[in-house]
Amino acid sequence: MRKRRNSLRYVPFLQKVVGLEFMYITPGKFVRRNTVLAILVCFFGVVFYSQAFGQNIERYRPLELTPPSVQIPEIDREKLDAVTGDDKVLVEQLEAVIVIDHQDKVSKETEIDDLLGVHHKFEATDSLVYGAGVQQIIGRYLGQPITLRNLNQMARDIILHYRDCKQPIVDVAIPEQRITGGTVHVVVTETRIDRIVVQPGGYFDCCELSRWIRCTQTGDRIYEPKLESDLFWLNQNPFRKVTLDFQPGANSGTTDVIFKSCDVRPLRGYIGL
Repeated sequence: MRKRRNSLRYVPFLQKVVGLEFMYITPGKFVRRNTVLAILVCFFGVVFYSQAFGQNIERYRPLELTPPSVQIPEIDREKLDAVTGDDKVLVEQLEAVIVIDHQDKVSKETEIDDLLGVHHKFEATDSLVYGAGVQQIIGRYLGQPITLRNLNQMARDIILHYRDCKQPIVDVAIPEQRITGGTVHVVVTETRIDRIVVQPGGYFDCCELSRWIRCTQTGDRIYEPKLESDLFWLNQNPFRKVTLDFQPGANSGTTDVIFKSCDVRPLRGYIGL
């Protein structure tokens, strides 16, 4: 009987590629070796591919912060009239200014005629009247002749300074007084919030809108950044637009803040093709 020859095959595997030496293997082992080789090739290919993309700085660059898409409605400011008044000299020189917060504090005593510079009878110690801005404005008029036009211009300059400091509603008045000694009282009324009124539209009720009003509080001064913060959150909903309005309060020196909502039915449909 003829002896069957052993069907061994000599298969070289390059040591430089997979680190295996030359060996004699059977056909079954040859298949398994090819499978291992294929897995190794795929593994190293994935690693090199991942490293290539991991080093791509343009691909993984942090996204730039985009500004919020919600536009805050502008807060309307009352337009100031042009300065009027007679240029007739009432007193030769303005010697002192007393800044007060109520007309009842106007002094009729003759001792005020000896005052020089800027003085205060103002309860709110954190008021802008104590700041350098108001001091500089008044200082420009000290030593100048007292005329109605100069007094009105000084009052207007103080109002503009308040607006620049984000307090849009303030009243500055020159009350009736004795000015022959060169001392003038200036009444500055920093309005306070009396009521916060929410006027809803047809689809969102007062409770839904009121819960977003956090910064605007009764009794506070009217401060634009706080109003803008509340308007920002109120206008986050795409189905409504909230604007702001003011009206005189029930008490003297107060203002009602009114949030007006204009909304639409909170329903939106999409069709995809």
